[in-house]
Amino acid sequence: MRTYLIVLAMTCAAFFGAIEYTKPAKDQPMVIIGYQDE
Repeated sequence: MRTYLIVLAMTCAAFFGAIEYTKPAKDQPMVIIGYQDE
C-alpha cells in the first residue's frame, strides 16, 4: 500500500508539473510540487 501511495504521489507531481511547465512560468522556472501559493 505504501508503494502505491508513493507512485500515486509521483504521478500527481508529474501531472501538475507538466501543467505548470506548459503554462508560461511567472517566477517559478522549476515547479517541484505542481501547486504553490499564487
